[in-house]
Amino acid sequence: MEGVELVREENVFEYRFQDLRVRAVMGVFDEYLHSFSNRYRGPLEFAPVRDEPGREWLSGFHLEPPVDLTIVRLPNREVSVVAKGFEQSKICALLEVIVSEGVVINSPEESFVKGVGVEFQIDLRSLAQVNLVAAMLKVPREKVWGAVNYANFLEQFAGREEKTAMTEAFERYGLPKIQIYS
Repeated sequence: MEGVELVREENVFEYRFQDLRVRAVMGVFDEYLHSFSNRYRGPLEFAPVRDEPGREWLSGFHLEPPVDLTIVRLPNREVSVVAKGFEQSKICALLEVIVSEGVVINSPEESFVKGVGVEFQIDLRSLAQVNLVAAMLKVPREKVWGAVNYANFLEQFAGREEKTAMTEAFERYGLPKIQIYS
């Protein structure tokens, strides 16, 4: 997509489009994500760890400002951490928090960089809709983006029902109630 910039800094990379960012690292993490999520006491809300074939998956969310964060760990201890949102300083700070927990950062593989780029393209498609809803509601787009992504986090990763997730997310971000369910 036109206007997307890829910025590389040593072992970290970031895709940018206007003020939307996705920042990622790869490395090694000795600790299992179940153990990590049980002992973690920080600014992120985590969903239960998902055990998928060949990997552990931990999804997290920071509410203000909204930042969506995902950690994936493979059986060989290889780990990736991806954070996305609008406020670069908070994205960087949250990545630092996770890395400080014991992630040894390595140079990211090109396939990982390209995969994150493909996911970012999907995020950009939904950003146009977020912008439209924000304009209709006359609220900052970060609130709409936060509500939509938090609702997805609650439903897809924390196990809430769709209606409950949407209601909770819209209330959390102070957005008007929308009757979309009969």
